[in-house]
Amino acid sequence: MRGMGTLYRRRGSRFWWMQYWQDGRRRRRSTGKEKYKAACDVLKEMISRGQLSSGVEPTIADLYEALAADYRNNGRKSTRTLKARWERHLKTFFGAMPAAKVKPRQVMGYIELRLSSGAAAGTINRELAALKRMFKLALQNEELSRVPYVPHLKESNVRTGFVKDAEYEALARETAAAGLWLRAMFEVGYTYGWRKSELLSRRVRHADLLERTLSLDPGETKNGEARLVEMTGKVFELLKECSAGKAADEFLFTRARDRRGRRIRTGGRIADFRQDWTAVTKAAGVPELLFHDLRRSAVGNMIKDGLSEKVAMTVSGHQTRSIFDRYHIVDRGLLRAAARKMERGAHSRIREASQRELLFQDAEPESSAAPKKPAESEHDGHRTATSACGARLN
Repeated sequence: MRGMGTLYRRRGSRFWWMQYWQDGRRRRRSTGKEKYKAACDVLKEMISRGQLSSGVEPTIADLYEALAADYRNNGRKSTRTLKARWERHLKTFFGAMPAAKVKPRQVMGYIELRLSSGAAAGTINRELAALKRMFKLALQNEELSRVPYVPHLKESNVRTGFVKDAEYEALARETAAAGLWLRAMFEVGYTYGWRKSELLSRRVRHADLLERTLSLDPGETKNGEARLVEMTGKVFELLKECSAGKAADEFLFTRARDRRGRRIRTGGRIADFRQDWTAVTKAAGVPELLFHDLRRSAVGNMIKDGLSEKVAMTVSGHQTRSIFDRYHIVDRGLLRAAARKMERGAHSRIREASQRELLFQDAEPESSAAPKKPAESEHDGHRTATSACGARLN
């Protein structure tokens, strides 16, 4: 029974015993059979019922292969990223380690090693997330009975890049000088906060000029959900120019020649424009700005313009509130508006307190004065006069 278990004789017993792996542990038990063939049948029966795991204790490398297969089967776009994290870092430390013997101590050792090599906390967290996913998948497949604790490091290197209103004009001018394709991509990214990969994959059919909508098909986004936005006037004019003379299946953002003047042979499709973006941001005076920072700027602008957080998340494609909060950066304009509101509120509270104090002071003398005699009514006066007349008559 190679690969699943073995049969052996045990001193003092007339039965064949079997040795196998289950839940990452080696186990031994009697088959209750004296004949070898009958004992084999018992072991085969346990295997057929799925009661035994692999005879070889699974390693982290085995768990990685299962995770990589899961990525491929589900068409995950981050398959290449997962492979790079495994080959460069995780494999060296965890590769040959038995999965059932990984404890938090080993994980902390990996963290210390990566920190000593200069890796950022965010980078380490992405690697640990892949490791944790391996364990969870093995648990679902009943290859392991537990998932070890995998800590999460505090990230302090979250980017805060944001396009200010004054910087927008310079970026619009420099991107237009680089080409219509980059000017249009900049405007769409700045307006809706779409990812670079989502923009580069747009085709002409995704830009409906009659309905003035721009769409992403199901499965094209990071969360797998479709997305549809209404074009602003400026976006409409730019995408109209980008679509002119193209078939429905041609790419929306294209250029005839690269930065070196070489003719592009793939129909003008843009695969990478990092050098173009570096040149544009440098000329605009914001050399540290990344294209991904437009996503953060769009979210901040939508909130500033009065859109609800739910609508802003729908437009930008953020699926979880925690990630959305990382992009929701409040700019100085919003802070100034908040300060004005607080100042008006403080003045209003002071006025109300002053009015209450004045009202209290006006009411104080009247309440403390001696009570006045009630005025005689006309009826009482009439009775008095009648009595006096009666006295005189008598």
